[in-house]
Parts: sequence; C-alpha cells; structure tokens
Amino acid sequence: MVHFLRNKNVTIIMVFALLLLSVYSIISFKLNLGSSFYDSTALVLELSETRATDNVRAEVNNLVRLSGIEKEGLASFHIYFQNLTLADKAKLDSNLPQLFPSLISSNYFAYQPVREQLIEERIMIVTSILSFMAMVYAVFKIKNVGLTRLEAINFILNELVIVAFMFIVLSGFIALSGQLGLIMDFPYFTMTLSALFIILAFELYYLFKFQVTAREQKKYDLTQIETKITTLYWPEFMFLLSITIVVFFIPWLVVDVNLAISSLQILVSILLSAYSFFVLRAHYNKIELINLPVIKKWKFLHRNW
Repeated sequence: MVHFLRNKNVTIIMVFALLLLSVYSIISFKLNLGSSFYDSTALVLELSETRATDNVRAEVNNLVRLSGIEKEGLASFHIYFQNLTLADKAKLDSNLPQLFPSLISSNYFAYQPVREQLIEERIMIVTSILSFMAMVYAVFKIKNVGLTRLEAINFILNELVIVAFMFIVLSGFIALSGQLGLIMDFPYFTMTLSALFIILAFELYYLFKFQVTAREQKKYDLTQIETKITTLYWPEFMFLLSITIVVFFIPWLVVDVNLAISSLQILVSILLSAYSFFVLRAHYNKIELINLPVIKKWKFLHRNW
C-alpha cells in the first residue's frame, strides 16, 4: 500500500485531485457559523419534565435545521436558528406540542452575539503568524548544513508549498463540513487552530531531523537525506503521531456527537502530516522552484548558507 501511494504518478494525481476538490469547496461553500458568531433567532422551550439535550436537538432538527442548543436548568432549552422564516415558525409552533407533551411555553427572541467575532480574520491572522514563525525557524535551522544559498532557498520554498498544500486541503475540509450542516462554534474553531498547530509542529519536526541528518552527510544530496530521514525516523514519527491522536483526537470521540465530528479536522491534519512525511516529500523535494539559468549565474547564491 505504501509503495502504491509513493508511486510518482499516483502522488501527482492525488495531489491535484485534493487541491481541485479543496479549492472548489473553499470557493463554493460557506462556513456554517453558529450562534456564537452570527445573529440568530432563539427559541426558548420550557418543559415540565427533564429531556436529554441530544433528544431535543434531534426532534427539533427534524423539523427545522438548528444552529445550536443550550440547556438551562433541568428542563429549559435555548435553541438557535439562522434565517428562520415565518413558515419555519409556523411549522415549529404546530409540531412542538406533539413532540413535547410536557411543553409549558415557547417564546422567540432575536439573539445577537456580544460583539463581532471576525472568526475568519482571526484564523487568517493566527495562521499567518504561525507560518511566519515556522519560516523564520526554517531559515535559521538549515544554516551550516552544507547547502548553498540557492539550495536553501529552493528547500524553504518547497517546504512552504507543502505546508500551503496541507492548509488548503484542511480549509477545503472545513468548508465542506459547514456545507454538510456541522455547526461551527467556539469548540469547533478551537479544534481548527489545534489542527493548524499540528501541521506546523510536524513541519518543524521534519526541519529538525533534516538539520541533524544533513550535517551527517559528507556531500549534500536532498534525495538521500529525505530517504534517510524516512528510513531512520519513521518509528519515532509514528510514535509522535500516535501520541497526537491519543491526546488531540480520541478524547473528543466520547464527549459529544458534534464535538466528535468537529474533531475530524484534527484527524485530517494528522493524516496530511503523515502523507507529507512518507509520500509527498519523496517526489516534491526533488523539484527546484528557482531554476532559471540567469539566476543560477549569480555567484553569491552559490556560497554556503
């Protein structure tokens, strides 16, 4: 299976397919922001008996798609809807007494978040800062390992493209999950930031191993270094991968259905990191993004970095 995935043609097809699907998802689908980030209509249900939150959510969601639910006390629920129409209200009002025989009252009110959260902008800012820090780390981490300045520039550009590829695929998955109805609230975007952190953490791990391995080489050869990293450090990488799954992913599976589904983006980031470590770099690191003959003639680029 690994040999099949590492096949050059298979890798090219998978990368382009993932990129096309992700870009289409980002352009076509919108984030399904929850009540924490978006104006909503809230329905307050007062019941005379205790009902499980998941049960109430399922019953109401079968009538009208909701964007969030909160339980207050033993039998009071705040249910949030986006773009609730008069027809939706009529449907709810006519069916709620049948669904909840213990219904005491149901009232609607307009709900607005305390302030504009600007969640997309915040994610972009955090991602940009983390990416910049990773780039600065890469620049200094590969000094004095036998690379020329031109080789160092090509290597850093290749790594940035690989990270950008993983970010795009993750963003496409996030957009798709919103289209499928997953509510994007504070826990969801906390997991989004965790997924971005995981991608960058494993990128920094690779850069550290690259530095260690490159210094052991008498003659610099990127293909040999990549092969040696994969051969020597795959048990360590799999151990770190397993720890990441146990700490960041598995605990959410036993908490709540929505949290479990939200945590899938963490799993996607882990799979992308594994794919780049075992498969993508085997082919992509052989590419020289700066390969113009005019640039190659610049003498200062051939000095050691």
